Amino acid sequence: MDEEKKETEATDGVKPDEAAAAENSGAEGAANEAQTENTGDTASTDSAADTGKSEVKSDGDKHKDKKHDKQSKRERELEEKLSETTDKYMRLAAEYDNFRKRSAKEREGIYGDAYADALGKLLPLLDNLDRASQYTDPEKLADGVKLILKNVPDVLTSLGVEQFGEPGDEFDPTKHSAVMMVEDAECEPGKVVAVLQRGYRRGDKVLRYAAVTVAGEK
Repeated sequence: MDEEKKETEATDGVKPDEAAAAENSGAEGAANEAQTENTGDTASTDSAADTGKSEVKSDGDKHKDKKHDKQSKRERELEEKLSETTDKYMRLAAEYDNFRKRSAKEREGIYGDAYADALGKLLPLLDNLDRASQYTDPEKLADGVKLILKNVPDVLTSLGVEQFGEPGDEFDPTKHSAVMMVEDAECEPGKVVAVLQRGYRRGDKVLRYAAVTVAGEK
């Protein structure tokens, strides 16, 4: 009984306003705690979302970096191939230029050697003509000239030159030049009657056409 009385007295001693304030304070504290908890949960959610975005962004950067690395590698490979191709082209151009110069020099050398060889083979004929010119006797001079002319075909053959044009040959406009046409009872029409100037050829190339007289229609 005494304890109940004390509690009643204690309760009765508190003013109504103070009690209400105490109740409001308790309610506000509970609300603040709930808001703090909600704020913490929201912050945690935002932090998790940011972490996810960071992870997604990191994966995207990695993909871009890999793509950039592939492009850079491809560019390096293309540059290396271009450099190799350019180097091969430059070497080929240099080799071709050297070959062209060497070939031109060889042709000049071959032409010079052939020219010198031809002149060297003609020199003995000149020497014989010089000796023949020293004869005062007409008969000896004639014999000397005949001897020289006899050696001419051999010299020309050694040079690859062939004489052509003989009486009785069939007239051929590819190697004969008809100076005139005559009637000849002994020659058929179109035959060479006389050779005024011998022709010369080397292989298939005609060096000089034979000047001939051709038999015409009777």
